[in-house]
Amino acid sequence: MPIDYPLLGEPLLIELVNTLYTDRNGTFDYLGDITLAQGWLTAINDRLGAPITLEVAGTTMLKHLRDATRLLTTTSSPAPNPKRFADAIADINRAAALSPAAPQLQWNRNKPTLAPTARPNSLESLLSTLACDVIAVIAGNRAGAIETCSRPDCNMRFLRQHHRRRYCNERCASTDRQSRYYKRTAVAP
Repeated sequence: MPIDYPLLGEPLLIELVNTLYTDRNGTFDYLGDITLAQGWLTAINDRLGAPITLEVAGTTMLKHLRDATRLLTTTSSPAPNPKRFADAIADINRAAALSPAAPQLQWNRNKPTLAPTARPNSLESLLSTLACDVIAVIAGNRAGAIETCSRPDCNMRFLRQHHRRRYCNERCASTDRQSRYYKRTAVAP
């Protein structure tokens, strides 16, 4: 049976963070083993440009980058352990250093922008691209823009690009509205 990966159409760093999925039934790690991780890469292949084949070490590297990103972008948790925080920064910097190319600056309509680099065609290139995205979000003061869905049973993350967005997708928004409606209109026996 094919696995339905939790892809929201968000930037790849958010899709990576969402590979650790928790709901009322428990936690499921979509990078839990090499088969699941390879399936996730296949599911996002149209955004990568070329297939990437994983080995066990690659799965571990993806998980380290995901966990570091989750730690550094979670605003609702208490202040992290200083050693874990330093390790997360080191993991992200290590992954960013894998890039054989440097980011390019473009100037469009009197505004500087980061030019897209070549599409990843290897695991190292993918890890570097994801880590550079994490650095750009965090250093660009957008770490607070990574939000957790407001529906109580959902822990999916999304990149909030509008100040009123509260849910990871329309299905969660609808489910939460219905739940609140039923609670308001429920007749006590």
